[in-house]
Amino acid sequence: MSSSKVTRNLSRISKLTAKPRFRSTVSSQAAPVDDENYPKGFYPIYVHNVSKVALERLQKDHSSWIASKTLDSGLHINPNGTFTLSFPAREGFDSGRIWTSYDSSKKQHWLSVYRHKLAVRFLLKDNGQLVDRSGTSDSKRMSSQIHAAVDQMVYAVDQAEAKRSS
Repeated sequence: MSSSKVTRNLSRISKLTAKPRFRSTVSSQAAPVDDENYPKGFYPIYVHNVSKVALERLQKDHSSWIASKTLDSGLHINPNGTFTLSFPAREGFDSGRIWTSYDSSKKQHWLSVYRHKLAVRFLLKDNGQLVDRSGTSDSKRMSSQIHAAVDQMVYAVDQAEAKRSS
C-alpha cells in the first residue's frame, strides 16, 4: 500500500476524532451530535491526545514504514482513547502489535511494541513527574517527548528485524 493511501486512512481517523460525540450544553443532559453528517459507517470516536500525537507522528514521518510493515490496515481505537496497531499474521498466529496504554497508578502514558522476540515500551508522558520550570511550553515539550518515543520505537523494530534476518 502506498504511503499516500496510509496518509489518507490515518487522516480520516484524525478528522473523525476531532469532533466530539456530544455537544456541550447547559443542562446535565447532552444531546448527541447528528450522525447524518458523517459518511455511512463512520462515527466520531475518542482518541486521547497522547495517542493522537503518536498516531500523527507515525502518519506524518513514518507513513512509508507503516505501509512497509503492512500496519496500515490493523488500527484499532480502544474505548479509553488508546490504540493498537496489529502486524498482519497468518490465522492462529500472533505477529505482534504496537499499542499505547495508561498506567493509572503511576500516571504514565506508554507506547509499547511486541514483534517476534522484541518486547519494549517507551514512556510517552509522565503526569506524575515534578513540574519542569524550564520555560518550554508543556504541549511543545510533550509533543517532542512523544515524537522521540515514536522514532525510537520505529528504530527498535527495524534493528530487531535486521538482527533477526542476519
